[in-house]
Amino acid sequence: MEYTGKRVDGHFMKGFEIVADIVFYILSIYVDIRYIKLFLRPKGNSSVNTKLLCAVGFIVNWFVYQWIPITFLLTLSAFGAVLFVAILEYKGNLFEKMLVVALKMAVGVAIEGVIWRLLVWLNGENINEALGNLMSQLFLLIFVVTLEKCISKDKEMRLSWGSYINMLLVSIGGATLSEILIDTVGIANKLAMLGLCIICVMNIGTYYMYEKVSEAYQEKMQKAVLENQIVMYQNQFEIIHEARQDIKQLRHDMKNHFLLIEGYLKKGKYAEAQEYIGQLAEKTASSKEYVNTGNDELDSILNYKLGRANNLNCKLDVKVEVPRERFMSDFDLNMLLSNLMDNALEAIEKAEERVLTVRIKYIKRMLYMSVYNSYNGDVKREGNKLLTTKAKKEEHGIGMTSIQHIVDKYQGEMTIKTAEDMFKTDIIMYV
Repeated sequence: MEYTGKRVDGHFMKGFEIVADIVFYILSIYVDIRYIKLFLRPKGNSSVNTKLLCAVGFIVNWFVYQWIPITFLLTLSAFGAVLFVAILEYKGNLFEKMLVVALKMAVGVAIEGVIWRLLVWLNGENINEALGNLMSQLFLLIFVVTLEKCISKDKEMRLSWGSYINMLLVSIGGATLSEILIDTVGIANKLAMLGLCIICVMNIGTYYMYEKVSEAYQEKMQKAVLENQIVMYQNQFEIIHEARQDIKQLRHDMKNHFLLIEGYLKKGKYAEAQEYIGQLAEKTASSKEYVNTGNDELDSILNYKLGRANNLNCKLDVKVEVPRERFMSDFDLNMLLSNLMDNALEAIEKAEERVLTVRIKYIKRMLYMSVYNSYNGDVKREGNKLLTTKAKKEEHGIGMTSIQHIVDKYQGEMTIKTAEDMFKTDIIMYV
């Protein structure tokens, strides 16, 4: 029996096509999971058995795709596989899960139709199925990431605009390279199939690594904020305890105080009586509580930071109008307000005249925040960018970058103005 090199190459190409199908299918699974997470909350730590069941569901769907080329069955199998995972891994009722999966399928079909028409327009009728599948999944991934950026309820995990653009460039670049590769070497070349697989793996790896790095950074920041919160809450509890002790002592001595005031009044010593009443009024108020809005998180942050300002003999002017209820993420509020106050206090320490003005107001889901502080007039700029005056240059920008990140997350605006002796920061955010 005679075997030709052409037949061997055919077997190799068939093998490459199967490998490419598997790689592209893994990309589609990743896109499906990211889409589901956008609308449904994970149940938590799932068992190994649950994950194995999900894997079995996807494997069955892949075999259906390979061996039963009937459009209706392919669609039904894909819908069932994704719904199976949604039921096992995510919260919500069955109707919600079916609706989410159905919308994903509809969007996928629409994007696939657009991509195939685009390829027909570019290449005529000579279109490779592998290239079409890869480009469809890459553009579906772009669509999912765009949804995450625009409508994700979890604002802490939203991409910044810079990161979002980077992710778009990765996918668009991968799709462009795929088209160039096929045009250059031809789809019959096994290296073309290998190249498509590499592009697909690079996209999956880039997105997955970026997601994990973001999660790790978020966990690190949350840990730092939690430690900071513990210190500020402890300070707030000390303030409350001290105030209660003062009131308790005042009540115990109230009879004696009234007798003394009565004695002043009988003798016509009205000035002394007034002075003594003023002393009592001061005693009933805690010397360390500068704000008392009823919002525990904001009160804790401001009382702690304003206590530091008071230790610097700083002239304070504070006015806060916010609801008692939580109106934004504690994490974001802590990052924003703590960094604003820290920057202001650092500047005040170097100033001859020490003044700090704080204005915070919440109206109809809009948060206005102004922090004005005196400073020594030393501001270095590079265009519109403020440069550090710190001795340790590596510490530059951490606080201000964190502030800008939070402002951008809430589609807000921040303006910074400098006068001869005042540094003014104004922020408006939609919370």
